[in-house]
Amino acid sequence: MHYLQEDGNGELGARDHDVQTNVNQLLFTPVIVLFAISAFFGYVLKEGREQELLLDYIVAAREELDKVGAEMTGKDFELAEEI
Repeated sequence: MHYLQEDGNGELGARDHDVQTNVNQLLFTPVIVLFAISAFFGYVLKEGREQELLLDYIVAAREELDKVGAEMTGKDFELAEEI
């Protein structure tokens, strides 16, 4: 119900701009951009050392974003992991 509100008739609709951005939304864009860059390098560069080095940087950046995401969300996923 974070992005929804119920009107007087019990119908749900989108909330206005009074909703704070979820921390996951802040990480989504850079992660998608890194995936796109990775795919681009895989397409335009020959397999070899240069491609491998560039892709290693991208993997390292994604891992750092994962760490930031884990720190920001805290224990949000603990219950899901237990199930």
